[in-house]
Amino acid sequence: MRTNRIGRLVGVTVGVIACVLSAHTGSARVVQGFESGDPALTNSTGDHSTQTTFEGQSAPQGSNQYLLTSLIGTADQDGFTDVSGSAAVPNSSLQSFFFNNLALVGLRGSGVLIPFTVGAGDTSLTFQYDFLSNQPEQSLPKNDFAFEAIFDSLSNAVVQGGASGVRFAQVTGTSFSLFGASPFIDHTGYQTFSIDISGLAPGNYNLGIGVEALSGGSNQHDSGVLLDNVQVVPEPNTIAFSIAGASLLVAFRSRFRKSS
Repeated sequence: MRTNRIGRLVGVTVGVIACVLSAHTGSARVVQGFESGDPALTNSTGDHSTQTTFEGQSAPQGSNQYLLTSLIGTADQDGFTDVSGSAAVPNSSLQSFFFNNLALVGLRGSGVLIPFTVGAGDTSLTFQYDFLSNQPEQSLPKNDFAFEAIFDSLSNAVVQGGASGVRFAQVTGTSFSLFGASPFIDHTGYQTFSIDISGLAPGNYNLGIGVEALSGGSNQHDSGVLLDNVQVVPEPNTIAFSIAGASLLVAFRSRFRKSS
């Protein structure tokens, strides 16, 4: 009988811990969801635009998502022009946009800087993305890519991502499915990318995200990326474990005293 009571007590306590941790996990801060009430994005270049549903793809969070493409003002080899009315910029201009701190290797592309703040105990920065491309349909596809890097908001120095940024999506080795035909044929579907920011000092930063079409010869087809739900995630709350563990010990002691 006492064993059954202890088992029930353990089960209840584990449930309490799970509830506490779930509540804490939900405290991740959305720093940019591209909604009307979110901070205005004042630093973007190339073919960039806020979208609701795009080629049938709805935003995974809220109503809006953000689109970056490598499309130019005149029709490319696929016959499509830019989405926003502003053409993607040459590689040199994109590098300049990212403070000339990234050694990019593409032909042209677009980019955005998203401000965010790191607080004590924040461990990761996450965002959702859907990589779009017309390259997988080609006989000799080029390795177009989307990349990210984090910049200090005061010095503009790269503090995460290295000299070339981090490619979080690219044509080579990526699984695509049919998307549409205007202007992108294939996409990956929405996925989540996580960046470790546990080593960053509390302060203000910029998340830089860009997409580029790879250069070289003919067969210049374009790519893009949909973005949404940029969040800063804090570390798990060890206090919850401590409180729950102490409560469990007190409850055990009380049970044993009553039964002895």
